[in-house]
Amino acid sequence: MQCFQRVHETLPVLLSESRHAKPQGKNYKSREISSPARRRKKRQQETPTAFAPPHFPYHGSPVAGTRVCIRPAGQTECFSQNPQRFQREVNAPAPIDCQLSSWGSWSQCDPCTKHRYRSRSVEHFGQYGGAACVNTLGDIQRCIPEEDCLEQPVLCGNDFECESGRCIKTRLLCNGDNDCGDYSDETCDDKDPKSPCRNSDIELSEIARTAGDGLNILGMKPRRNPFDNEYFNGICDRVRDGKTYFRKPWNVAALVYQTRADKSFTTETYHDAKSVMSKIIDGLTVNIDASVSLKLTPTENKNVSVNANAGIGYSKTKNIEKLRTYSETKDKTFMRVSGSVQLATFQMRTRGAMLNPTFIEDIKNLPKGYDKAEYFSILEMYGTHYSVSGNLGGKYELVYVLDSIEMNSRELTTEDIKDCLRFNADAGIGVKAEGANLDLNPKIKGDVCKTGGGESETEPSINIKPVIESIISFVDGGTVEYVTALEEKLNKKQPVADVNDYVQWASSLKEAPAVIKSKPNPIYSLIPTDIKDAYTKSRNLERAIEEYIDEYSVCKCQRCQNGGKAMVIDGECICKCPLHYEGVACQNIKAEAFSKPKEPIDGGWGCWTVSPNCVNGDLTATRKCDNPVPQQGGKTCHGSQTKTIPCEK
Repeated sequence: MQCFQRVHETLPVLLSESRHAKPQGKNYKSREISSPARRRKKRQQETPTAFAPPHFPYHGSPVAGTRVCIRPAGQTECFSQNPQRFQREVNAPAPIDCQLSSWGSWSQCDPCTKHRYRSRSVEHFGQYGGAACVNTLGDIQRCIPEEDCLEQPVLCGNDFECESGRCIKTRLLCNGDNDCGDYSDETCDDKDPKSPCRNSDIELSEIARTAGDGLNILGMKPRRNPFDNEYFNGICDRVRDGKTYFRKPWNVAALVYQTRADKSFTTETYHDAKSVMSKIIDGLTVNIDASVSLKLTPTENKNVSVNANAGIGYSKTKNIEKLRTYSETKDKTFMRVSGSVQLATFQMRTRGAMLNPTFIEDIKNLPKGYDKAEYFSILEMYGTHYSVSGNLGGKYELVYVLDSIEMNSRELTTEDIKDCLRFNADAGIGVKAEGANLDLNPKIKGDVCKTGGGESETEPSINIKPVIESIISFVDGGTVEYVTALEEKLNKKQPVADVNDYVQWASSLKEAPAVIKSKPNPIYSLIPTDIKDAYTKSRNLERAIEEYIDEYSVCKCQRCQNGGKAMVIDGECICKCPLHYEGVACQNIKAEAFSKPKEPIDGGWGCWTVSPNCVNGDLTATRKCDNPVPQQGGKTCHGSQTKTIPCEK
């Protein structure tokens, strides 16, 4: 072992010396050395896709290496843009890089979109430090169709036809509202508009604007609302938030301002990052067969411009990555603090809803023939579902990364930290009836705060190692300005966040609320029946939701060892280990004191196998509980072994 380590340490030096050594001997003939660019171009033409692991033996001790990106023939990008340095753990499996299938065949040229499409699939995700699956699954090309596009004419009858193609009642013309969505109903030839609100300046409620927001079953923040919540149908329906009247849009059948806050903060303590990550993911996603899959980063239609609040979704992605850096770190304690504020409840209209013109246009531009990636792009833009009813407000969630060694040396507990930050159960957080103004009467233990901070008690100017190493935010709701300011505060060298930050966050919710609890409906149920090929596209979207869930399933991960459970986070598999095991694959016992315990191994579903034949408009899919089979008293799989998926006859 010592010999191997010595050789491994000197190898880079020897390579460096030989690379730069001067030629010896009088018979040496100089020759042209190909440039790195030429060598790269040659490799692109000759080599298959992979990230090559370091080519030296591994004997159980940590080994550092560089993963090299090798491009496949005909492709110009790698799964990751830069070579990575990584540290191999004891007994760790070799890194597994994302592997995508070959491209499928091109579809026929769609006569209406004048494009053809092809897709590919994820065969297995990156794992054990390998490259994650972050590339698009779709490809599109312009083409010349062989058939003409049969346009469906707009038939408004006696109603007014907007330039956008929307039909509205003639009574809505020249009323000052944007009923068409493009203001084509407000060309009034110098006539004074007759406002439904009798010239009263009543603003649209931001809470009502958020109603009906999309939901993604894998946790991604949808980038657009499918409803046009600036349409009023000529009605001046007002709601009061306690002190101010706001105008309620037509799509919202009921909106009740009802401010509530949690009576106390919920605090939970974890001793490894993967456990707290699993808890956070549970709150972001819809649990499917007890598996954990999170997809925060869109891979289809990456370059589409969206509203400013989309930046909050990026922040959540970045903070998940930050928390992941602690995955294999020891001597850390993770304290999760959460609370919520409800501002209102809503119920969407079930009939006659006015949809966002952009949503209608995006549905029209879908190909009639099913293409997986094109339909996935709708799901990532608007959500797999929408909120038919629910609560609006915000969720406050912070993860404090605490130094366990420092806490022990100061004889501090997590209860002491909570008391110092005023997150104790006796904080007495109340909410006034109007708005989100919070009354606070915290009980603070001043002596704890002195010993728990980042400065010396006797010499405040001398910095000592802080107990709070980092604070990671997962707030939902609040203005971009507030969220940005909070991120800057938490990214300081010695981050601080206490109950006062909660109060400031709550005060911004009226300007930027989020759906915090909802009853979901599938997004395909919103497709209007008068759109061309509406039934076919609705069935295609229904199929896409099923395939979207299956595409990013944990069944495409390698099995974790010793009863560990796989999680998929943005195209990479991570193993959540049972109590006595650790490592990227749960391959190592935590302490020598433990004999190797026999952990129960719960059963896991394998991937769905789909029948090739479309029978009566449905495909039949089956799966087995063999990934793994239940062992040593583990639980069997939850859910059905068969399902049907819509298809084209």
